[in-house]
Amino acid sequence: MNEEHFIIGSGPTGVSAATALLARGLRVTMLDAGLALEESKRIALDQTLSRPRDGWSREQLDDFKSGTRATARGIALKLAYGSDFPYRGGEQFISRSEAVGIVPSLAQGGLSNVWGAAMLPYLPEDASDWPISIRDLDPHYQAVLRLTSLSGHRDGLAERFPLFIEPHNGLRTGAIIESLLDDLKTNGDELKQRHILFGRSRLAVAERNQHGLSCSACRMCMYGCPSGLIYNSADTLRVLRADPSFTYRQDIVVKTFREVGDRIEIKAYQRSSGQELQFDAARLFIAAGTLATTRLVLESLDAKDECVTLKDSQYFLLPLLRRHAPAAFDENEAEHTLAQAFIEVFDPGVSQKSVHLQVYGYNDLYRSAIKNSLGPLFGLARPVVNSFLKRFVLLQGYLHSDYSHEIEARLLPREDGAATARLDLSVKRNSQTAPTVARLIKKLRSVKSFTHASPLSPLLKMGTAGRGFHTGGSLPMRLAPGRFETDSLGALHGCRRVHVVDSSVFPSVPASTITLTAMANAHRIGSQAGA
Repeated sequence: MNEEHFIIGSGPTGVSAATALLARGLRVTMLDAGLALEESKRIALDQTLSRPRDGWSREQLDDFKSGTRATARGIALKLAYGSDFPYRGGEQFISRSEAVGIVPSLAQGGLSNVWGAAMLPYLPEDASDWPISIRDLDPHYQAVLRLTSLSGHRDGLAERFPLFIEPHNGLRTGAIIESLLDDLKTNGDELKQRHILFGRSRLAVAERNQHGLSCSACRMCMYGCPSGLIYNSADTLRVLRADPSFTYRQDIVVKTFREVGDRIEIKAYQRSSGQELQFDAARLFIAAGTLATTRLVLESLDAKDECVTLKDSQYFLLPLLRRHAPAAFDENEAEHTLAQAFIEVFDPGVSQKSVHLQVYGYNDLYRSAIKNSLGPLFGLARPVVNSFLKRFVLLQGYLHSDYSHEIEARLLPREDGAATARLDLSVKRNSQTAPTVARLIKKLRSVKSFTHASPLSPLLKMGTAGRGFHTGGSLPMRLAPGRFETDSLGALHGCRRVHVVDSSVFPSVPASTITLTAMANAHRIGSQAGA
């Protein structure tokens, strides 16, 4: 009998589940649309990957930056090396709504092509409604961190957030964040008494790439790392493809599945030709990303016009202005431009669940945003802008889903000629969201004598629902699952051999970074399902 185990999707959860299944000696086939970076950009990237920074051309870097435009509201969807391939084709699964910020991905590596690489585990108290303990994920956190690598430090964050592996500290932090961290450390006891922890960021960034090159602190992180050091699950996919028990089928979109006895019938089509395909699986693991997974499950269950609710961690941007500019500041200094520090707020007066803040130092996109906003007046304002940017810090914040808006997804009837049905997305607003952010701002004001930084609340930007891409919960794990729910191994209600392994199964979405826990939970399911 063919005991092939199938996985849908090559994003972080897909490769995590595959890694666990292969470790059990099982045969695995991954079905994936697998859109990739355009050939011309791929050639340029292959060149920068193998050369130190002084071997890169200005033309290559400008090409990687092309298409990214910053405004006062931030940037639109983040590109990868100047390409929108991570989002291309995803529109077939959703009916777009301006009120919803999340989009599906058909890319090889999914949204790990464009993520910020932040990595913190969840806290048990923030996931008290889960049918498993977060501590059950500890060995799986460790396993997936070996896949991703980890840059960071053993600092005050470790009191609440275990490291699981020893990180490297090969990334350079800029003068603005170094001065902020110095102030936080000086006043660490006072901040801890006020329910605030902090530390350097933890990032899924390798110490060296396949050519032995380390981070050159080139400030290109927001456009795509020229050295390929930021983790992309396509990197793990290349390793998996060397395993004789693993098969990768690219250019495939799955339409529906059906469990028949002890087999799973999978109906799909080849994206490039439209050719209809069918596969037969012993067990199916769905890791297509929240929107694509939700669409696939609802359509497979023929749940037309039925609605499920997606949980979201509300995303917002809040600038801080430091009291003094650091003496060592240089807008061209060598540093990475991912999050450089984390601040965690545990004050029940703000939120009964923790609030996660990622701290960013200087970035050339800030200057571009101001220039685009001021237009011809920018020249006159340049001295003021220069002074402002020396003291400017950006917080990228997240709330627990209990304090965030939700997204309702309803399966629309399939349109004539369409290969799949689409989801209609609408926002279910949470009355607690705005007051929680207001309380957070008040909290940050109350500690400004310790942080030497004041929140610029008039510049607060609240993201649309899903805009932070910390979304899940449409098919939540339950001890006793009902319709559109899953058990503790992600097995869909009414199915014994279909497991959902991405964040669609999260009963709630804590404020902390989502990808590490999504990968760990997928690895747990892959390690235990059917065992």
